[in-house]
Amino acid sequence: MRVRLVVSKAAWVILSIVLAATIACDPSIRVEGTVHDRQGTPLEGVTVILQSEERGPHNTVTAKDGSFGIGIVGAEPRQTKLLFQKDGYKSLEMPLGNEYASKMNVTLEPEVR
Repeated sequence: MRVRLVVSKAAWVILSIVLAATIACDPSIRVEGTVHDRQGTPLEGVTVILQSEERGPHNTVTAKDGSFGIGIVGAEPRQTKLLFQKDGYKSLEMPLGNEYASKMNVTLEPEVR
């Protein structure tokens, strides 16, 4: 015996709205860029920490060519900061703002000891 599931149009509309709201509230944006020193030399091993009040921190590390990429899932980019840290260099905190729309070019200054 087959059971036929009948779903009303209203249920489909509600399901569609919930699905659309879930997608709209959980956007996925990828921030990419390069970190280098004052002379323009790419810096490998820089820790890039994404700080978001909504999702908490998560991080990545720059590659040999100084490049990084980090995803922002479910956070408002304009309320997010990136923190760049490497031994021997001053830490740099940057509000993300509208920077996510293009590649970031970050310069770290040497730490004076």
